[in-house]
Amino acid sequence: MTSPSDDIDEEEREFALLDAKRLGELGTVEQDLSNYTEARRCYEESLAICRAHGDPAGEALAINQIAWINRVEGRTREAIDLGQQALQLARKLHNKRIEMSALSGLG
Repeated sequence: MTSPSDDIDEEEREFALLDAKRLGELGTVEQDLSNYTEARRCYEESLAICRAHGDPAGEALAINQIAWINRVEGRTREAIDLGQQALQLARKLHNKRIEMSALSGLG
């Protein structure tokens, strides 16, 4: 049996992760519009939420998106480092979709 505080904690987590997903989607829109600074802000905020609430798949996805922004902005070393982080997380999670995306970003 769960306590009322456990239910509230889980509900807060679910809302936070929904916000992280929304931020990731907004980041994609901003990226498509070439608003890279705003896209990075959205992805970084999404990453922080995913880390705080224990969502490693969301974390891997956000890291990979930040890697893409770095690549577009010519920050190759940072893009590679982040792409490798995303790849490691994706493999640990056995998430083929994120793994393929990270690999495509690494060339």
